[in-house]
Amino acid sequence: MDKEFVEQAMKSAIPAVIESLKEELKRGIDWQVKDAAMNEIKGYVVEWVKENIIPAIGDELLGMKGELIEAGKHTAGIIADSLAEEVRKTVHDKLEHSWDRKKIFAALLGD
Repeated sequence: MDKEFVEQAMKSAIPAVIESLKEELKRGIDWQVKDAAMNEIKGYVVEWVKENIIPAIGDELLGMKGELIEAGKHTAGIIADSLAEEVRKTVHDKLEHSWDRKKIFAALLGD
């Protein structure tokens, strides 16, 4: 390949390169417009949720206050029972192993 061939190939590629750049710019602008629109819409959606959805959820929860309190009491009882059972098992296991250690030391020391 000689220099003239390379120069001619580059010159002939210019329209395709320019067209490709135009398309890339169009895609970039399209993306930026969509991104800006979504950012603006997001602000409106957040405000709408604050004004409409959050108060409705609060009202719903207040209406269920008694049920939620009872559910909390029930759950607290279950958790307390489970913890008590686990503590009982742990204490039992530790006492059992303590008794085994005591027997081993007694056998070793001749008590």
